[in-house]
Amino acid sequence: MSQQTSDRFRRIIEAARKREGMSGVDTMIVSGHMAQMRLFMMRQGIEFFPRQDTYSFRKSFLARVVEENEIDARLEGVVDDFIADGKGLWFFRPVRDSYRVMWFSRENYRAYYDSNEEVEEVDLIYSFRVRESLGAIGIQSSSGEPGTVKYVRLQVKRDEIIETISEEKPSFDTPLMSVIAGRKRTTRNSLGFIPAVEAFNMMRSTGMDSTGDFDSFAEHILVHDGLVRNIRDNIRFYGNPTLVSSRPRHDLVESGEEGAQRPTISSQAAQHAFRDDRLLL
Repeated sequence: MSQQTSDRFRRIIEAARKREGMSGVDTMIVSGHMAQMRLFMMRQGIEFFPRQDTYSFRKSFLARVVEENEIDARLEGVVDDFIADGKGLWFFRPVRDSYRVMWFSRENYRAYYDSNEEVEEVDLIYSFRVRESLGAIGIQSSSGEPGTVKYVRLQVKRDEIIETISEEKPSFDTPLMSVIAGRKRTTRNSLGFIPAVEAFNMMRSTGMDSTGDFDSFAEHILVHDGLVRNIRDNIRFYGNPTLVSSRPRHDLVESGEEGAQRPTISSQAAQHAFRDDRLLL
């Protein structure tokens, strides 16, 4: 698949994920499949459970954390990312005596595994907004809300956590040591493990990786999008028929006085017939 074709396919996927109607995408296959799978998964329910829980204490703790973070309100977006990307990452960030549950889509995290397929390191990128002080002019974000958008890059290991805050969106291809503009902080990971779980959709037979529902049908989706676009263009062009009338051209083109309604041929014929009947009587 060429770069241009790949970009077009990603544009179709992102338009369905963000539900953008004015993105130049004509096919409804991707958005229809997402809506159907979203309905099935939401009706079936999504359950959070620990791998090991002898006395069911961890399950009750997870249920409390999920309720505190209002995960149900974000499940539709989670399902969209899961279907489109084929995977995602749940990250549990310790906050006092509880956890803040965060979901990361495929483009916002990197997970690295050891030879035993255990999570060895995760690299996360997310943003937050800082309110400007009184008297200062706030920067308008893309959503129209005032404030300055800053980005956090979080590198979590079993023994330490490296946090970098910058005003420009970082990239996973850029090493942390080369980041100059930004505040960097290194702390000890008191948990002793990485509180992250990666969820897979269609998992490959080898390696910790998976594919989305649309990756294997990329060419077919692009062909269908082109066919639907051509059909709509033909309907738009040929669906506007030529006006055929026996009236003179100036009666149809010239508007005359504003608000005045021109008499039609049938109404004039009816008036003449009525007058003739009165004369005959």
